[in-house]
Amino acid sequence: MKQSHWPIFFLSSIASVINMVMPFILVRLISPAEMGAYKVFFLYLGMVPYLLFSGGFVHGVYYWCSKENGGKEYYKQIYWLNLVSGLLLIICVSLAVYLLPHSFDRDIPVIAFILSSFFFNSNSFFPEVMTAKGHVIKGPLIEGTFEMIKVLTILIIAWRTQNTAFIFWGYTIFTAFKFLVYHTLLTSKGLVTFRPHFPTLKKIYSYSMPMSVMGLLSQFVEKFDLLILTTFLAKKDFAMYSMGCLMIPPLVLLDMAMHKVLIPKLSHSLGQKDYKKSLDLLHEGIRDNALLIIPSVFGLAYFAPELVHLLFTDQYVQAIPFLQIFAFSYLSYILPHDALFRASGKTRFLFKIYLYWTPINTLLIFATAYLGAPLQVLMVSVLIRFIPKFIGLYFTAREIQTSFWRIFPRRTLATFSITILVLIGVSHYLLRPRLNWGPSMSLMLIAPIGVIYLILNIRTIKKIPPFGRIFKL
Repeated sequence: MKQSHWPIFFLSSIASVINMVMPFILVRLISPAEMGAYKVFFLYLGMVPYLLFSGGFVHGVYYWCSKENGGKEYYKQIYWLNLVSGLLLIICVSLAVYLLPHSFDRDIPVIAFILSSFFFNSNSFFPEVMTAKGHVIKGPLIEGTFEMIKVLTILIIAWRTQNTAFIFWGYTIFTAFKFLVYHTLLTSKGLVTFRPHFPTLKKIYSYSMPMSVMGLLSQFVEKFDLLILTTFLAKKDFAMYSMGCLMIPPLVLLDMAMHKVLIPKLSHSLGQKDYKKSLDLLHEGIRDNALLIIPSVFGLAYFAPELVHLLFTDQYVQAIPFLQIFAFSYLSYILPHDALFRASGKTRFLFKIYLYWTPINTLLIFATAYLGAPLQVLMVSVLIRFIPKFIGLYFTAREIQTSFWRIFPRRTLATFSITILVLIGVSHYLLRPRLNWGPSMSLMLIAPIGVIYLILNIRTIKKIPPFGRIFKL
């Protein structure tokens, strides 16, 4: 059990769901304008590890754990890199504030942001090291406990003050405390050093830098619409846009779990040059994700008005069209565009895709933001998110000597789509007019629609190993 990925998935899901639920409570404690400032603060903060290229260094711990002495020297140097990059961030932002004081958002305390960035950048290291060393329960459990404390801290401050400035400073103090705890634990395990070892650093850079750059580029592809609109929109309008871009962690984690299973199997089939098996594995991965993602997408789009009223209150009705459009972005998680290249070790090809595509993506979104409305920006952002995915799948098809269209299990995808659309159509035209339910009661239709959808697709569900074993009992 300790070596399974399921404890990581389950514990990570709990932490992700807690973070997803927090805004639903915050919207009832602070104004939409304050909520916009909150979203901007954490949007920028989330970009810090990518801008400092530390994401690839931290996730490289899973590679270095197999080296001499359990990768201890590599871990020490990675932590040193995190500290140094955090200090460089403090210096650079401080100089920018001094030289360009009017370029920074006055609703965000700059000192709080700088300190939070330093601690936030370093705090991801300890749980990853614990997981890499085989403590797949202890690492995520410690991190999950801190996430719960963070959420409670933010909600208590919001309830008592209704002021985002106090929330930001409260979060900064929390991250400082978390940093001290993690630093103490790392020191006790002999994983802290203040002396660089350049031969080791060279190996770390050689392995991790391509992943770090690709991570930064992919973040720009996914988040550039939000980043650019922070400068074009007022805080209240940005709150509507960002709340409409509702993240559903289980759908994202479903894609991650699928890749963890798919990539080792693909690696084996590619090693044997069994391209038919590789194609079958890709079909399985797409099918397993599509089973839940397709109904979730159409459900989110159809029930968006009711969900916004229930989750965000009537103050956020302007977020409804954003949620209806953003829902379709989850269809991109069905496409395992990078699985074959990661399984074969050809990650440089993925790097090239994002290297060439990111400037085009940036230009298209910036032009739309400058010339159009936020709704048009989101439409463009969602549509062009699929382009690097399709490019990856096109070259995947070439690698396994098949056509692009054969990559997709078309009949299965059509069955899932038609089934959920018919069920939603029956609900809309036959049930809802007769029931005459309000927004909250209408959401009760989700459960029966979901159950009927799964029953109608029972043959497909039986093909998925975990569920197939249940039906054989």
